[in-house]
Amino acid sequence: MSKKTNYKQLWEVRKKLYVDWTIRDILYRLLIRARLEGIYHYTTVVIDKIAEDVRHLDEVFTVMDVFRSRGFLTLLLEPAYSIADFIAIKNVHIFAVEVKTHQPPYVGHTDIQLDYYKAQLDELTKHGIQLLYVWFNRNKKAWECTSLEHLDVHENKVIAKKVWKLDEFLKTY
Repeated sequence: MSKKTNYKQLWEVRKKLYVDWTIRDILYRLLIRARLEGIYHYTTVVIDKIAEDVRHLDEVFTVMDVFRSRGFLTLLLEPAYSIADFIAIKNVHIFAVEVKTHQPPYVGHTDIQLDYYKAQLDELTKHGIQLLYVWFNRNKKAWECTSLEHLDVHENKVIAKKVWKLDEFLKTY
């Protein structure tokens, strides 16, 4: 999944967006504020989380491209306030798509998240929306998916009871 960096293109992006300087300034303010608040040792964790979120967004865009290549309209959702990363629509089929950075089993607060999704299931189903989990299987080098109905909690881990290759799943729509 990693792409070779085109440094000439990177330099052009830097010149056009001033992104390096903007991000650097924000991070400097974060570091200075953290130092003043006596929590400087947490800043690397915060920066790592930001980098993780950027990698996740890159995967979201990649999955959106897969859906668009199959004729779906895709709409990115606000991450902080949504049940999924994006909505995909084709004809009468609507999916709320949650992109995961790794395949199941998921450990941690995900069982709470799963309960939240299941509490929303009736409302989603009433409006014809199916929640779909999507992830990249690094062993198989393929995008895979499962629906909310096929997720379960076992020994504090969320597991997928049934999994499809994303391309094969989307061919049915």
